[in-house]
Parts: sequence; C-alpha cells; structure tokens
Amino acid sequence: MNFKQTLVVLGFGLGLAASALADVTVDPSAVANGAVANAAPTGFGSTSLASTGVAGQKVEYYLSATSLFGSAIKISDIASMSYWTNKSTGAGAPDWTLLLYTATQGSGDSASWYHTRLNAEPYFSSSSSYVAGAWNEWSTGGTDALKFFDQPRSNTYGTYTDPSWADIVAGNVTWNGSGQSGATVNYSDETVNLFSLQTGSAWNGGFDGMVDGLTITLNDGRTASVNFEGAANDVPEPASLALVGVALAGLGIARRRKV
Repeated sequence: MNFKQTLVVLGFGLGLAASALADVTVDPSAVANGAVANAAPTGFGSTSLASTGVAGQKVEYYLSATSLFGSAIKISDIASMSYWTNKSTGAGAPDWTLLLYTATQGSGDSASWYHTRLNAEPYFSSSSSYVAGAWNEWSTGGTDALKFFDQPRSNTYGTYTDPSWADIVAGNVTWNGSGQSGATVNYSDETVNLFSLQTGSAWNGGFDGMVDGLTITLNDGRTASVNFEGAANDVPEPASLALVGVALAGLGIARRRKV
C-alpha cells in the first residue's frame, strides 16, 4: 500500500505539507512543477525532486514548521539545516535555494503573508569540495556554511559576505556589505512559519538539477527530514501506519525509510 503526502493548497497558491511529527516522505510529482528523478543521496531512498527545466515553471515546495515539529519554533530554536543537490553545472552556477519565511507581525512585514524571507543560495558558500554531477550537501555549519540574505532589508540579492546561520541566531545582524542598506535587524526571536526549497524565478528555464534530504535539527534535539520519494517506491515502515491512522482524513504521512 502506498501513502503519498498530499499538499494543501492555500488561497494564495502555495502548497503546504501535511501535518507531521516525524520525518516525511513526499511524492515529487505532487510538488508544483516538480518531477521525479531516479537518483537520490545515500539514506534518502531511490528518487528525488527534479526541476522540469521549463522557463516560467518555478518549482516550489513549502513545509509548515509548526506542523513538522508539533509546536511553534523560533529562528533561535534551529541548531542546523542541511540539504542535498545534484546538478551538472559548476559550484558558481544557480542551484536549489533554501528559504525560511517567518510569521507576520503587523508592522514592518516584508509581504502580506510573511515578515521575513531568509534566502540561502548555495553558490555564495564557496564550497571547496563541490563536485559537478554528484550529490553535494549544503549545510548551515562547517567551513563552507550557507550564507543568508534578506533582500528587502539588505537591499541586495545575496553576497559572499552575508551572514551565516550562526550569525543570524546570535542576535543583531547589520547589512553593511557593498551596496547594502546598513540596516541592523535581530531575527532570532521571529517565529518560523515555513521552510521551502525552490528554483529561482530568473533562472528556472533550462535548469536541470535534483534536490533531496532537507534536514532540520532543533536545539532541543528534535530532527526532521524530508525525503522526496516517488509513489511507486514509497513503502512506509510499520510505525508510519500508526501515524496515518491519526492523521487528518485524506492526508498521508510516512516515516523516511532508509535504503
């Protein structure tokens, strides 16, 4: 029997992953403009989410932070994040972007449905170990840590000197790089609403790349991962069946099965 996670489509056109208190398995074909690729990083099954490479067809996957962990979390609660990508082009070429959206505050919101959008573009991390055509892990830790930008407040779409995740959670961040606004912002107390993996609006046409294994670890030790696994390969462990039994009608949840 196959249990495929169903995406809930909100009024503004975004798909949110179904509620889960464990790692989740998502059918790539259920992701907006996504496709199934028959390759995956070690530990994440046999398939992954791929871009269709068609211009104007941005691939977007959104995951509710509260649904994933069962309670609201703040920026400062997140110890680390990582994910895997595979593309044929070099380290300096566009790649899957990791984004975090925080809850609106009613004042100073960047958009009607989020206060802050933090973007991490892998090519700003200057990874020394990157290999084209292979699975590469991008992480908020280590010597090649992801850099984050906040365009409405920094006035730039990412630089090589942008703050790391450690800088973000530590407190005040001053956007004082070349061409930046000079604004000082403290993000640490903001409530995380959504995690997202996306291709870029400006470069999705012709982009051929895969993504899998988004893993989020909190300071309290809780860890959750997203495994993009095609429906034909989605075989839940026995514990998954209990989760399905208590899920909302029509929503399927499956623990990640390591292969």
